[in-house]
Amino acid sequence: MALTAGADAGDPSRSQPTSRPASGGASGRFEALPDAHVTRLTGATVPDDPDAVVRATVVLTGDSVLSAQARAVRTNRRFDERATERTVEATQARALPGLRAAGATVNSTITNVLNAVNVSVKAGDLARLASTPGVSQVHVSRVIQRDNGASNAFTGVSDVWDSVAGYTGAGITIGIIDDGIDYYHADFGGSGDP
Repeated sequence: MALTAGADAGDPSRSQPTSRPASGGASGRFEALPDAHVTRLTGATVPDDPDAVVRATVVLTGDSVLSAQARAVRTNRRFDERATERTVEATQARALPGLRAAGATVNSTITNVLNAVNVSVKAGDLARLASTPGVSQVHVSRVIQRDNGASNAFTGVSDVWDSVAGYTGAGITIGIIDDGIDYYHADFGGSGDP
């Protein structure tokens, strides 16, 4: 099994490089990897502290409901959404004990868009998690903090506050009434043309 770092994985020294075949069946810009099971570890830079807990999305091998539906459409085959959903759930149920054994705490599952599991795991256990049978990719989540502390500079509010006139908005009341009805709409008796 090879663990390859994605372009956004941060420090390339955190993953094991994958050797590529010197020649062979590669065509175009894609190359066949020598390992039968290759797992990509992508996403945020992994903390140096191996005990730091990170959140990650673990993509499992096998179709999601939507990818199975797209394949059925492409191949002109019948698609049973409920049966496919049960298949994805069964795949996930088989993978969960391995994910837990690798140190992950399962937070939620995704079946429709991805065949994936959201987990919390120690940074030191990511490689073990990625090598778990049935795992295709591990995407480490980034923590994003809202930062609107500098929004006044972008809108020019500070300049207005500091102006000679001293406008601050004090004593001003603003009311917004939204009735939620597009009175031009034909269903509400309008012409249908705004």
